[in-house]
Amino acid sequence: MWRRCWLLVLVFVVKAVGQTPAWFFASEGVRLPEELDEYRKAGMTVLWVQIGYRLDGDFSDYDALLDEADRSKLPYIIALDLRLPPALQLGFRCAPHDPAYITWLRRWLDIVIPHFRNRPNLIGYALGREVDEAVSYDDEGFSLFLQSRYQTLEQLSKAWQLPINSWQVSQVAVMQADDGQNPLQYGRPSLDVAFYRWVTLQNLLTLWAQEVRSRDPNPQHLIFAGPLTTYRSLAVVPPIYQGIIPYISPERAEADWLAHNCHAVAIARRGGRFIVIPMLTTRLKDGRVILPEALIRWTMAAIGMGARGVIFSNWSAINDVPSVRDNLAALAKRIQREIPDNASPVTRTAILYTPFGEGALDSQGFPLYGFAILPGFQTQPLRLSWDEPASLFFSLRFNAWGTVDVITPSELTPEILSRYRVLFAPVAAYLEPAMQANLVNFVANGGVVVADLGLGAFQADAPFQTLPPLLRDLFGLTIIRRLVVGPSVRTNMVVVQPHPLFPNLPQGFEIGNAVGAFGPVLGLMPAARAHYWALLTVARTGKRIVKEREQIRALPGIPERAAVLINNYGRGFAVFASTFLWTIWSPRDVGFDLFHGSLIERGASLRVVGRGFVPSIWVSEMDKGILVINPTDTPQQVKLLWRTPIFYALTNATVRPASFLPLVQEINLTLAPHDWAFLKPIADLSPPVEVTADASELQGLKMKTGAASGGKVTVRFWMPSNVKQLQVFVESEEAKQKREIVPDQWGRFVLEDVPTPATITAQPINK
Repeated sequence: MWRRCWLLVLVFVVKAVGQTPAWFFASEGVRLPEELDEYRKAGMTVLWVQIGYRLDGDFSDYDALLDEADRSKLPYIIALDLRLPPALQLGFRCAPHDPAYITWLRRWLDIVIPHFRNRPNLIGYALGREVDEAVSYDDEGFSLFLQSRYQTLEQLSKAWQLPINSWQVSQVAVMQADDGQNPLQYGRPSLDVAFYRWVTLQNLLTLWAQEVRSRDPNPQHLIFAGPLTTYRSLAVVPPIYQGIIPYISPERAEADWLAHNCHAVAIARRGGRFIVIPMLTTRLKDGRVILPEALIRWTMAAIGMGARGVIFSNWSAINDVPSVRDNLAALAKRIQREIPDNASPVTRTAILYTPFGEGALDSQGFPLYGFAILPGFQTQPLRLSWDEPASLFFSLRFNAWGTVDVITPSELTPEILSRYRVLFAPVAAYLEPAMQANLVNFVANGGVVVADLGLGAFQADAPFQTLPPLLRDLFGLTIIRRLVVGPSVRTNMVVVQPHPLFPNLPQGFEIGNAVGAFGPVLGLMPAARAHYWALLTVARTGKRIVKEREQIRALPGIPERAAVLINNYGRGFAVFASTFLWTIWSPRDVGFDLFHGSLIERGASLRVVGRGFVPSIWVSEMDKGILVINPTDTPQQVKLLWRTPIFYALTNATVRPASFLPLVQEINLTLAPHDWAFLKPIADLSPPVEVTADASELQGLKMKTGAASGGKVTVRFWMPSNVKQLQVFVESEEAKQKREIVPDQWGRFVLEDVPTPATITAQPINK
């Protein structure tokens, strides 16, 4: 009996799941069934259905739309806005600690989830809409947070070093009360306010996913967080979600009209943990429609960062403008034809992103990157980390070696850390003991980590001045004795003791610019165990009284230095800067490229030749090939150097050997304005020889080789697994040949003794 019941449940689950597409292309705003034909013609592969609160449970208009989608086998995502409707906002708070909100949420989900969960082409849910801005970070929730964290008022008073007589405390008052604890005007109470907001947002997202999953336990129905409109919200999405939808519009966040803040995709991927489908602005608030070339550029930038597709924010902007509709249809078709759907960025460098430093503010003063300060300039300090970490994301997102990954403290696990050789850790304030231990092991096993002021602040005895014991040992310093803070605090960095990590930065090299690239906070340290690599400033405090030969002398005080330290630890290196390293420092400054390039290239296999640290073309090395994008208005001649174990023929490019030990390929191609190419390995050749390949047709490929040193080469073709036999034509100066070959035990079609130079055409044989 039970076995039969479980079989029925299994059949039911399988029937209730739509086919997840290889690429997600969708647009918001489709409401009528008769629009779906044009929707699919525009290249859309998924229907995005935004459903608002309806207490009466009448979804007949949505049912008509979804019935038509079912008839055409179009999968869909149900997007639920779980914010309070305007009529209820006066009596409820959108917060995980508000019982009234939780009751409302459960009643709403009891209506909407059972209605849609059994539809045959449902592939998942998207939860939230401008969540960070809508959540109630109220003082009542703060009091509950403090009680859970400290248990007693005595423990709270001891931690804050302030007399606290009640749990009912204002966040604004708390952040003002600790202003005298250090020159940054930021102590333990302010850290608790920041952490309360961090966990409140995370708890709200967790609540939503748990409530939805309890009503739809089908694991094949994906749950996406989003659209999310701040970077910091991307960093706190819990792993109960399978995907994230960033919507970081240039109209709201940084005005990045070049790439639509594409680094949000890298942040949301979190080292590959989540499926990411960003939403792209399609129509501006003033009604103007974004040009097709911009939408193409934004889409490809997102894919280069690891997106599995995109969602356009306004369907009418696409449907009403033929040039936009036709260009997007062609783009979607080309992406699905040329780029494998499971292609993921490959990099050995990551940014450890802690959602603490504010980085950038929107026009209303809302912090986009971190929880360190309150919105609207309510308390001192008005700014803490200034442009950090935003500046680092923009500097590294498409660099001369490709892209970088982004992980958060939650991803500091041995498995994820093993993928990288270098970590940049801007204002890495939150590191639990297990995270610290994993970071220590990462460095001991040969990794490099670069950190700066604020490291481990949440876990330190004196935030911003001491480190937890594990980190103190890792970075080789004891204490930051003084903090020098002020808008006029600006300096450069001078190398005093060269180090093998930075072979192109000799002693005496000055890093910075004419007005100073570092500030407005400097931490002064006494002597440290670590190697003093570069100095920012030196100061002496007071005098030392010494007695020599019965005479008392007054000597200058012990010097204290703001500096960059390098500590050799195990097989790796830990680098620490006693300033907010990336607040001002940018690729425009002297030495930025040499510092970061020396580290990134340690694990990189790809390099863009001759275009500087931030090249005019964008390159993303992926596990299935190389994506090259021309975001400019002019044609671009592109040259890449790629270190590989074997020599590949790549689609859309000419490849020649640049060196043999190690084997390095020189890749050349030309890209038209606003165009892109995916360079996919389709064969390997031995010995290496110049080859130009084209695989524009799915049915086969064509290659032209140069002259090999030994006269002949062996070619191994890489074909889809469904190809069982290959017909090959070889045309050389000697003769024309026709051969039929079958795959070897590794699935490669091996063609031996090919005379060169030659033109080789390969076609699958359908039998």
